Amino acid sequence: MRIDIVDDELIVLKTLESFLNDLGHQVQTFSSVSELLGASAGKGLPVHVILVDTNLAHGRGGEVIRDIHRHYPEADLVIMSGHNSILPLKEALAQGVYGYLNKPIRLGELELLLIRLSESRANLKSRSETTKD
Repeated sequence: MRIDIVDDELIVLKTLESFLNDLGHQVQTFSSVSELLGASAGKGLPVHVILVDTNLAHGRGGEVIRDIHRHYPEADLVIMSGHNSILPLKEALAQGVYGYLNKPIRLGELELLLIRLSESRANLKSRSETTKD
């Protein structure tokens, strides 16, 4: 899968990038949401998953989710947050967020979430192809 990661902590970006690359994913990292959204203009490759730290939103968690969905309508969004989350879990899920990971990120938990997400995408694709026939 193609995965974009947005976090302002370099150690988090590097750790997740290395882990996800080792799992065979294509990964691109960004230090801000505006950097991610700016990069979407010239991209040709579809993004399947976006991992975003909601603490980057500076109080605009819901707005940031809408902005990301507008630029990446096909991508599944996974929120990463510490205990002082700006965006409550219920609100995030109501806005179409696929998953929620507490920081510090447990790599095994991330891997399981991505496996479930991949299976969900495969099931949707299979249903879509069956409907076309």
